Amino acid sequence: MNRTTEHKIELSWNQEGSYSATIVNGAVTLLNFCAIGKGSEDCGSCLTSIDLKYLEAIHQNLGELFKEIEEERKRLGHVYRTDEEEA
Repeated sequence: MNRTTEHKIELSWNQEGSYSATIVNGAVTLLNFCAIGKGSEDCGSCLTSIDLKYLEAIHQNLGELFKEIEEERKRLGHVYRTDEEEA
């Protein structure tokens, strides 16, 4: 008789929207990103997938996009305001 153990972790967090992930045996099996106040039923406001290669491609492309945005902000001299400066 073969015995197998499955390690499953379900994560969820809220920051500027809601996010959840399911990880089984170290691999992401579900990833869900939703805009503020939206749920998975709101077409166009959420990204949900169980395709790991697709999720990895999104991760890579978003990383490159945000790197380019940050480089452009630095080139233009954009400075982020802190909470103390806004008060």
